[in-house]
Amino acid sequence: MAVPYRKLVRDKIPAIIAQNGQIAKTRVLNDEAYAAALNAKLKEETREYLQSGSLTELADILEVVEALAKHQGSSFDDVLALKQKKQQTNGAFDERIFLVSVEDAAALGKTVTVTVDRPLGSYHPEHKDLYYPVNYGFVAGIIAPDGEEQDAYILGVDKPLTSFEGVVIAVIRRKNDAEDKWVVAPAGKTFTQEEIERAVRFQEQYFDSEIIM
Repeated sequence: MAVPYRKLVRDKIPAIIAQNGQIAKTRVLNDEAYAAALNAKLKEETREYLQSGSLTELADILEVVEALAKHQGSSFDDVLALKQKKQQTNGAFDERIFLVSVEDAAALGKTVTVTVDRPLGSYHPEHKDLYYPVNYGFVAGIIAPDGEEQDAYILGVDKPLTSFEGVVIAVIRRKNDAEDKWVVAPAGKTFTQEEIERAVRFQEQYFDSEIIM
């Protein structure tokens, strides 16, 4: 009786199975399926580490990270270089700082420039079923609580953009995530809370969020 596994395994696993007198049925994945399998493997190894706390599981996570970097045409050294760069700008985790809250009121009414990396009509680069009905990007130079540049939704513009200057009209606070999102609109244009909720639901439906205006 064949036991189904249907997951990515290390290169030598089929040979090890054969040495044990068993027969392994395998196939080689195409690029898209390989990327999806690597992402699933990363979740699997992370889950196993969280359950065990084992250094071996940490090493398995790094193996998958290295494979993902190679698949993207980079290397593990490139990942380490990005890690060091982020450490220099945002620090590490050595001081055990736990962020409790951030006062959002200062952002409201602020004029900002949003760099749009996911324009209206595009799809998420990894989650191909996530369609962007609004322009979405980041405010360069503003670091959010998750350590990345501040993300922003742009409302009130019905064409794809690459950059946009507007006013922060709302802050979306995710209660179950480290990220907050700004909602930016053309100067003088307003939206109700219900209108904002409908406009960003395509992504915020996956989080427990509240809108601050």
